[in-house]
Amino acid sequence: MPPYLIHAVLMAGALLLMASGVFVAMRLRKERWWFKTHRRLGLLGAGTLLLGGATAVLMVARASGEHLQGPHAWLGLATILAGIVTACLGWLQFRIKKRPIRIIHHWAGRAVVLMQAAAIALGLRLIGIL
Repeated sequence: MPPYLIHAVLMAGALLLMASGVFVAMRLRKERWWFKTHRRLGLLGAGTLLLGGATAVLMVARASGEHLQGPHAWLGLATILAGIVTACLGWLQFRIKKRPIRIIHHWAGRAVVLMQAAAIALGLRLIGIL
């Protein structure tokens, strides 16, 4: 499988996992299992996001070696960092009992999913699909 396809599959998978995590947190809180499912989906999504980013770094290093060239790469990096920060905030909100951390985690999760969708759209545009 070509590296760009591995990158695309990992990033699409990360989007599906994280969007599912947000959906569970927003719509299925009345279920007993919601929190464990939300946490697992979020962590799997963040891990998949990191793997997709690592694949991009390797792919660019093998091709041109010029990293962070253009909006897709910039937004991709920002999205990966935001995904990591969001996961850390999710963990931190139970260690530091401050309401703002929880609110920031909620909105950061939604923002990361939107950032992922935008980065994917820019990537599809980059390869001529959109």
